[in-house]
Amino acid sequence: MRTSHVFGSCSTGSALWVRPNRRPNSGIGPWPSPTLCVPSRRLRPPQGLPGYGQPGSRARVYYELACQSAHLLAHNVLSLCHKLSGSLLDEQQMQRKVKMLHIARHLSSDMHRQAGYFFRIAIELLGHWQLTGSCSQREDVAQVLANSLQSHWKNMAKALEELGWQHQSYAPGMGSTSNVLVERMTSPALVDFWMKLVEGVMSTTCLDLVLNLVILVSYLAEDAVRLKTHLFAQLYLTELRLSPPGTAAEGVAVALPVDRAAPASRGHVPFVFRRWRCCLRYHVLLQLLEEIAQQRAQETKTPVSVSMIEIGVHTASTARFLLDRAPFLHWTGIDPYEDHSGDALFHEASRHLARFGHRARLLRRRSEEAWETSGALHGVELHSVDLLFVDGDHDYNATFQDLVAWARFVRPGGIVAGHDIFNPVNDGVTEAVEDLLRGKNVVVNFATDHVFWWHT
Repeated sequence: MRTSHVFGSCSTGSALWVRPNRRPNSGIGPWPSPTLCVPSRRLRPPQGLPGYGQPGSRARVYYELACQSAHLLAHNVLSLCHKLSGSLLDEQQMQRKVKMLHIARHLSSDMHRQAGYFFRIAIELLGHWQLTGSCSQREDVAQVLANSLQSHWKNMAKALEELGWQHQSYAPGMGSTSNVLVERMTSPALVDFWMKLVEGVMSTTCLDLVLNLVILVSYLAEDAVRLKTHLFAQLYLTELRLSPPGTAAEGVAVALPVDRAAPASRGHVPFVFRRWRCCLRYHVLLQLLEEIAQQRAQETKTPVSVSMIEIGVHTASTARFLLDRAPFLHWTGIDPYEDHSGDALFHEASRHLARFGHRARLLRRRSEEAWETSGALHGVELHSVDLLFVDGDHDYNATFQDLVAWARFVRPGGIVAGHDIFNPVNDGVTEAVEDLLRGKNVVVNFATDHVFWWHT
């Protein structure tokens, strides 16, 4: 019998999305305690300041994405807690896993808080400088930066002590929890920039100080998202899964011939975290597409086109982002649009994609119908596609079958990718990838927003 206080500890706690005061402090410092995820639309600085635009916009974008990530993180933790509470774990196991979840969440959340804190300071400095032409509070800023850096190190060290040294379970390709924490703790881009900023506060101009603060916001927001992704993946593989690897494969129906040898006898799949573009799936996919295009251009010495198939399109937001920024991309999307709003979603996606002409093709079919029907892909041949992105039905059977069926269309040296690996809300994806690749000497890469990929 499990006591209620254990499940109670799964609460996400206070709201992550808080509103700031209606207006900034009239003076400049001392600043209030950091809060988490103030909507960036309420943090827009005064306009017309020379040199501010690009770094400020970058900081706002990353900060907003980090806030979204923190919000999702709280829901993911709660989802995992619900699964743990319904499992057969005893009281001690339950307490241990819940504690690990909250340590990991608080560690990432602290970096979000720091990002929001520095964003508010930068805006107040801007406003004060614009009104008075003065930047007289440098010493206060220097003290805040030094204290925050010290706090960052202390929080990392505490997590390393409570989480890392006590739980040394090893994930192939990723190492132990300690390896992940130390790697994030010594992130050169963040730590080096932070230390240089502390040292240079007194000697830089006020505007440059503000610019450096918003760049620090970008670094913190990016690293917070990467820490969450990396750490939760390691914990999922070593501590948080509720069933042994391979057990999900029992009884799954697969329409195509595939090696279904006993998973337990075929070893582990190595996963490697990649510090790629932050923070959403289409940022990662764009980097993959650009690398494919660059590599092929070097090989052929001529302009190239890159082909992509996406399984699961919805409103085509990913496709639009990629097609807008990758003029060399030719995209084919497959989605059945079967739910009650399917017709509306299909017409919305088709309308958005129309401006890309022949570079975008949307097929309203179930996944298995598309690859089973002769000519369904309008000339797309087997072993010809550069990148496959599977983001359809996320249960185990559907994910496994999509990966098996559609990987046949990817050329040798191409990329098979997908979404929602190590996502506790959709753990069928992780199990499907592991069972498909176990024993095949394939390294699976993953990055922020639960994107994964491997090379064929």
